[in-house]
Amino acid sequence: SPTLEDEAVVNITDELIMVVIEEDPSDSVKIGIVPATKYTVMEGVDNHIVACAELLEGSLERDVTVLINTSGSTAIAGRDYAIMPEKLLFVSGQEAFDGNRQCINVTILNDEDTEDLEEIVIRLVPTGNDTGVVIIPQATSAVTINVIEDPSDEVQIRAQSSVQTVMEGSTTAEVCIVVSFGFLQKDINVTVKTIDGDSSLTTASAGEDYQSFTETLVISSNEPHCLSVNILSDSYVEGCEAFFIGYEVEAAFSGIATVPRDQDKSVVVIEDNDVFEVGFSQSVYQIVEGENTFVCVEALSGLLTQNVYLLLQTRNSSLVEAIPSRDYEPIIQEEVVFEPNTSSVCVPIVVVNDRYLESEERFDVVLSQAMGESSAVSFSPKMASVVILDDPEDGAVVSLSESTYNVTEGEGPVTVCVVLVSGYPETNISVTVTTDSKDTYLALADKDFIALTQTLYLTTGQSPGSSVCTDIYIVDDSEVEGDETFAVSLSTTYPGVSVSRSTSVVEILDNDLGVNTTEVLRIALPAAAAVLLALIILLVLILCVIFVVFTHRRKQKKGKPADIVVFRNVLPSDAHSSAIELPESSTLTFMNPSVSATDDNMKEVMEAEEEPTKAEEVSTL
Repeated sequence: SPTLEDEAVVNITDELIMVVIEEDPSDSVKIGIVPATKYTVMEGVDNHIVACAELLEGSLERDVTVLINTSGSTAIAGRDYAIMPEKLLFVSGQEAFDGNRQCINVTILNDEDTEDLEEIVIRLVPTGNDTGVVIIPQATSAVTINVIEDPSDEVQIRAQSSVQTVMEGSTTAEVCIVVSFGFLQKDINVTVKTIDGDSSLTTASAGEDYQSFTETLVISSNEPHCLSVNILSDSYVEGCEAFFIGYEVEAAFSGIATVPRDQDKSVVVIEDNDVFEVGFSQSVYQIVEGENTFVCVEALSGLLTQNVYLLLQTRNSSLVEAIPSRDYEPIIQEEVVFEPNTSSVCVPIVVVNDRYLESEERFDVVLSQAMGESSAVSFSPKMASVVILDDPEDGAVVSLSESTYNVTEGEGPVTVCVVLVSGYPETNISVTVTTDSKDTYLALADKDFIALTQTLYLTTGQSPGSSVCTDIYIVDDSEVEGDETFAVSLSTTYPGVSVSRSTSVVEILDNDLGVNTTEVLRIALPAAAAVLLALIILLVLILCVIFVVFTHRRKQKKGKPADIVVFRNVLPSDAHSSAIELPESSTLTFMNPSVSATDDNMKEVMEAEEEPTKAEEVSTL
């Protein structure tokens, strides 16, 4: 620096100068790595390398320390390798090549990252205090370890989902790629393309079901990388269709990334949104026993591009159950195939004709989708009923066993039987026996017999000639009433059963002695009534004759005026000596002697004659 008095005139441009004092070569020692070479190891295979340093020249008068330096390595300490120890100590008194070596242990770490070739460079560096004492020759100053990446550390890339399902009519299907194994150190290009399905799948067609593409997807991290596939819509019922998405790592990234062979494709399944609707042509089919028919399945909606397979089977009804193999031939599984443009498919139904009298029977036919059928199918209806009507010739006839039953009063009940004339009942046939005491019968219910209404049953399996009976109890009274009768009627509401003799008469023979007043009255009363009726008729005839005669005479009187002769109650003195001559058709008026035949009286008589009603009275008198 300038002196104080020269500061104003002296300008110092370089204030410092470095002086390097080299150690006297005779005072230094040389240390190096023996052998100083290159090692090549594979990650995951060679896990341990030993590198040793040795005193190459000179002798140590004091301890010296050499540091381990790995600068310049592409491998990363702690992730790719580990070194122990971090410095080497050479103690005083050692001589060159005396065999006293200090070794370095290098551990190669096996990570799961996909990496290029890595180097581990191990250098010896003297510490600051020993810089001039220890000399590291260039040729022996370092050892290089080349670490080849473990093949299993290649990044494995695959689809996030091996199978993806989308609905036809949806806009797109998203396909994503992920790194399934390894740690990605750099960007990798993967080619993604669509591929039509093969024979193992129902093939979706590019351009009809989806939009094909081939694209390059850059994988820059372990996060999912996605792209979209356009899904097309049509109106055909075609079931589930599928196509592939293929993945391939570009050749430039071979050894860094790979797609496993069994994962180089993923499947996109397109679910059809078009429905093929089918159903039975009728909800109920009626078949007469002994006849056959068809149940038909009709296509209601939907366009087919391929066959649709359905199954039809019979099963027992929840109502009146028909018995398989006895009433009909069961169908376990009948395949119903709808081909494109098929409108209906019919399946025969066979009904067995037995001889039993049966009521209406049922069984069901049911549709289902065949196993493995991928088309969307709906059923309307899915089930139909088949009603078996009994053969009319299987009908039964029942009858009362007798037309007349006789029973003596006091000898117990009368037994009335119902006979199965024809037919073979499959179930119990109910018939009703009822007593009846109408006006035409003399026996009275609950006085001469106990009224009865009873249901009897001809049971299953009975054959023609079989019968079922009931007793009607007769009342034993003490009245002399003669023989009496009442009726017994037979009825049934069972389908297919008719009655040949529906009414019989039960005659009760009286067991009481004496005059039967009832019988007398029964005979006398009708005779008396007949006599009274004859008298009334005779009286009516007499009155009719009188009326006719009187009417005739009256008409004659009105035709010719009559003279009026008035007789007093005074006869001529000689009543027998003379006669009174009267005009023809005269009216005789006999007057009371106390009444004089004055003009006034005559006038009254004349007026009376002029009035038809009064004149008739006088004439009649």
